[in-house]
Amino acid sequence: MRKKFLEKEGRFEISATVKPLGEDLLIVLEGGKSHIGAVAIGEPRPSLRDEGRISATSSVYTFLGHKEDMVAKEMAEEVAKGLR
Repeated sequence: MRKKFLEKEGRFEISATVKPLGEDLLIVLEGGKSHIGAVAIGEPRPSLRDEGRISATSSVYTFLGHKEDMVAKEMAEEVAKGLR
């Protein structure tokens, strides 16, 4: 079941489409002109500082000339930590 979320402030609009893929999630974050600027994969893991907490590791591929890598990385890690 695919879900879409939309946020709008003034002339700016951003949407996230979430699609379950087995036990994984595919999240497409869009805003402005549609394109792929970066792709990130996040995976939960025990925290290196506190084994009782969950952290996440991620891998990011950023396409030449794009700057979405930090947004993709932070989102992948937060979703991985939050949903385990």
